[in-house]
Amino acid sequence: MIPLKLKLRNFMCYRDNVPPLDFQGIHVACLTGDNGHGKSALLDAITWALWGRSRTADHDALIHLGQTEMEVEFEFALENTRYCVIRKRRKGDGRRSGQTILELQVWNGERYQPITEPTVRATEERLCQLLRLDYDTFINSAFLVQGRADEFATKRPGERKQVLANILGLDIYDRYEELAKERAHERAAIVNVLSQQIRLLDEEIAHKPEYEEQEREAARQVAELSSRLREAERKLEELQACQRDLFNQQRELNDLEQRVRRDAAELSRLESQLQESRSRLQALEETIARRDEIEAGYQRWQEAREMEEAWREKQLALSRLQTEQARLEGEIRAAQASLQAEIRALEAQIAQWRNQVARIPELENAAAEANERLKTLESQATEAAALRQRLTALGDEAASLRAQNELLKAEMESLKERLELLQAASAVCPLCGQPLVEADRARLVQELEADGKARGDQFRINVQRIKTLEVERRAVEGRLQELERELKAQTQWQRQATQAEMALAEARRSAEALAEAEAKLANLCHRLERGEYAPEARAALARLSEQEQEIGYDADAHRRAQEAVVAWAQFETRYADLQRALASIEAEQRSVTQLTARCDALRAALAEDRQRCDALRARLEALPQIEEAVREQDRVVLELATQEQRARELLGAAQQRLATCQALEQTRAQRMRELQQAREEQAIYEELREAFGKRGLQAMIIEAAIPEIEDEANRLLTRMTDGRLFVSLETTRTGKTTGDPIETLDIIIRDELGPRPYEMFSGGESFRVNFALRIALSKLLARRAGTRLRTLFIDEGFGSQDAQGRLRLVEAIQSIQDDFERILVITHIEELKEMFPVRIDIVKTPEGSQISLS
Repeated sequence: MIPLKLKLRNFMCYRDNVPPLDFQGIHVACLTGDNGHGKSALLDAITWALWGRSRTADHDALIHLGQTEMEVEFEFALENTRYCVIRKRRKGDGRRSGQTILELQVWNGERYQPITEPTVRATEERLCQLLRLDYDTFINSAFLVQGRADEFATKRPGERKQVLANILGLDIYDRYEELAKERAHERAAIVNVLSQQIRLLDEEIAHKPEYEEQEREAARQVAELSSRLREAERKLEELQACQRDLFNQQRELNDLEQRVRRDAAELSRLESQLQESRSRLQALEETIARRDEIEAGYQRWQEAREMEEAWREKQLALSRLQTEQARLEGEIRAAQASLQAEIRALEAQIAQWRNQVARIPELENAAAEANERLKTLESQATEAAALRQRLTALGDEAASLRAQNELLKAEMESLKERLELLQAASAVCPLCGQPLVEADRARLVQELEADGKARGDQFRINVQRIKTLEVERRAVEGRLQELERELKAQTQWQRQATQAEMALAEARRSAEALAEAEAKLANLCHRLERGEYAPEARAALARLSEQEQEIGYDADAHRRAQEAVVAWAQFETRYADLQRALASIEAEQRSVTQLTARCDALRAALAEDRQRCDALRARLEALPQIEEAVREQDRVVLELATQEQRARELLGAAQQRLATCQALEQTRAQRMRELQQAREEQAIYEELREAFGKRGLQAMIIEAAIPEIEDEANRLLTRMTDGRLFVSLETTRTGKTTGDPIETLDIIIRDELGPRPYEMFSGGESFRVNFALRIALSKLLARRAGTRLRTLFIDEGFGSQDAQGRLRLVEAIQSIQDDFERILVITHIEELKEMFPVRIDIVKTPEGSQISLS
C-alpha cells in the first residue's frame, strides 16, 4: 500500500479549510511540528479511514470540538491500481447513536468507480482482503510506534520468546492447541460413553438363551389353548343357532300380538265409522224431505237482495259526489289562506326593509371608523415584524459569540497547562524525554503567552458585545410586547368593518326593493276583498250541486230493503245444505255398505291370528334354558380366549426380547466401530495438541524466523555503526545446575570488545539495536501477512542519540529507502528537519492545524 493523497475535514485538530496532502513525488519525508499540533493525527486519519480504528476507541472523540461530523478521504496505490476510501462520521444526538458511512472506489483510467459493499462491515472486510493487512499487523509493521521495539528488548530473556511469538502472530497456534485439547477431551468423553454403552449392551445380550426358552414354552401354550378354544367356539355356535331360531319365533309372536291389537283397534274404529255414516244418511234424507219449502224461501231472499244492491249503488254515487264537494271546498279555503299568508309575509318584509333603510347613516359612520382604525394597525404590524427579525438576529449573534467563547476558553485552558509544564524548573520535551534548553523553553513560553493573550482579548471583546446585545434585546422585546398588545384588537376591528359593510349593502338593497313590495301588497289585498282566488274550484262546486239532485237516493227505502234481506237470509244456508244433501246421499249409502263388509272380514282375521299366538307361546317355553346354556358356553369361550391371548402376549414379548437382542448385537457392532474411530481421533487430536504447543510448530517458526531477523537487523546495524555492532538471537541455553537445555530468547550484542548483554550498552546504542530489530520484525510481519512492505511510518524518538548517532540513524533510514516507496519520519528536533529531502510542517492556528510542504 502506497499513500497518494490525504484529505481531512473536521478530523481531530483539523478543520474544513485544510488543503489535501499530496504524497505523490515524495520518497523520504520528515513530518515536523510542535507537540499537540497534529503530526500523529495524520497517521490516525489514515488508520481510521482504512480500518475504522485509531488511538482511541471513541469515534465521536475524533470529531473536531464544536462540530457534529467529520470526513477523511484517502487515496492509495496497490499493485499498479489506484483506490480511494472515504469514511464519514456523524455524532449522535442523545436519542440515536452516531452513524458511520464508508465508501470504496477504484480508478478505471478516467475516474473513480464505486465498489462499495452493502454494509460498512462488508466494505471493511473487502479492504482487508485488498490490503492483505489488518490494523494490528499494520501498526506492528508499516507503522513504527515509539516504544514497541524497546518493549521487545527490555523484557527478561525468558519472556522475549513470547513477545516475538506475539509479534509473529503465533497466538493463533495457542488457540489451535486449545481447540485440539478440547477436541481430545471431547473424544475421551465419547470413548467413556461408548465403553459404558457397550458394557450395558453385553449385559442385555447375555440373556438371549433365556429368552429363546421362554419363546418355545409360550408357543406350546398357544397351540394347546387354540385347539381348546376352537372346540368351545363350535359348541357355542350350535347353541346360538338354536337360540336364534327361538328368537325368530319370539319376534313372530310379538308381530302377531301387535297385529291382533292393531286389528282390534281398527275393528272398533270401523264400527264407530259405520254408526256415524248411518246417522249422516238419516239427516240427509230428512233435509231432502223439506225441499219445496227451502226453494220458495230462497227465491224471496234473492229478490230482496237485488233491491238492496240497487239502493247501495245510488248511495255510493252520492258518497263520491260529496267527497269531491269537500275536496273543492278545501281547495278554496287553502287558496284563501295562501293569499292571506302571502300578504302577512310581505307586510313583515316591508317593515324589516323600512328598519334597515333607517340605519343607513349609522352603518356608514361605523364602516368608516373601522377602516381608519385598521390602517393604523397595519403600520404597527409592519413595525412588529421588523422588530421580530431584529430580535432573531440579536439572538443568533449572541449564540455565535457564546460558542466562540466556549472554544476560546477550552483553548486557553490547554495553553495554560502547556505553560505550566514549560515553566517548571525541570521541563523536558514531551516527545523525546530530554531536558529543554533555556532558549527553546523561553521561545515556547513567549509564543504560548502571546497566543493566550490574543485569545483572552478576543474573549473579553465577545463578552462586552454580548452585554450590548442583551441591552438592545430587552428594549426590542419591550416595544414588541406593546405592539402585540395593541395588535390583539386587529381581528375585532376587521370583523367590525366586515359586518358594517355587509349590513350597509343589505340596507341599500332593501331601499331598492321597498317600493315594489308596497305596490304588490296593495294588489293582494284587493284580490282578497273581491274573492278573486280558486275560480276553477268554485265553478266545479256549482256543477256538483246539480248532479246531487239527479241521483235521487231515498234512505228509508234503502233501509227497508236491508231489513228484508236479513229476514230471508236463513234460506241461503238451508238451500246450500239441500244442494249438498242431493249431491252426497248416494255416496253415503255406498259408504254404509262398504264399512259393513270390512267389519265382517276383520272379525274373521282376528280369530285366526289369536289361534297362531297360542301355538307360538307353547314353543317358547324352552327359551330360558337355551339362553342360560349360551351364556355359560360364552363364558368358557371368553376364558379360553383370554388365556390364549395372554399366551400369545408372552410369545410376542419373548420374540420382542429376542429381536431386541439381535438389534442390540447390531448396535454393539456399530458402537465398537464408533469407539475405534473415537480412539483414533483422540490420538490424532493429542498429536495436534503437541504439534501446536510451544515446543512444536511455534518453536519451529521462531527458529526459522530468527536468521531472517538477524540478517536484516545486522544489515542495518552495519550501516548505523560502521560495522562495530552485531546482534544475534539465541533460543536455548544450558542450565547452570542441571546442564539441560532451557528455552529462552537472549539478545547477544557484539562489538570490538566482544559479546555483551543488551543492558550493558548506552541509550544511543540500545536505540540503534532496537531500531534495527524493529525494522527487521516489521518486514518479517508484513511478509507473513502476504504483502510486501512498501510504506514505512517511523514515530521513534531520536532524543536519546547524540549528534553522531542521529546522523547515523538518518543514514540508516536513507540506506533502506530503496526498499520502500514511501518513508515518513515524525520528529520535532530542529537539526533533523534539514536532513530529509522533503519536509511536511504542521502548524496549529486558531482556525485549526494547517499543513505545508517544503
